[in-house]
Amino acid sequence: GSVVSILITIITVVAFHTSQLFDTSGMLDPNHSHGFIGFLAFLVGVIGSLLALLAPGTGGVLLLIGGLAMLYVAGVWGIIPLVILGIAALIAFADRSRARA
Repeated sequence: GSVVSILITIITVVAFHTSQLFDTSGMLDPNHSHGFIGFLAFLVGVIGSLLALLAPGTGGVLLLIGGLAMLYVAGVWGIIPLVILGIAALIAFADRSRARA
């Protein structure tokens, strides 16, 4: 009984969040989520942070793109991730010479 309940809960939660993520019918409503563009901005930031270890220049650029995209998606609240990702990009650019050595 417990295993079936856990599986049903997981399926329900994943289905709900997937429908919320890809629902574009209410994008102009004031109560919309950040949607697919916000998810892409998140992925660009994650890929940039992982890539900053191997290629700091490219990773820093992706971090800045992700931050600017979050500014577009979240409006004024996007300043917070923009500042954090901007600082991370600056650190990645400053550490470029050590990564090549």
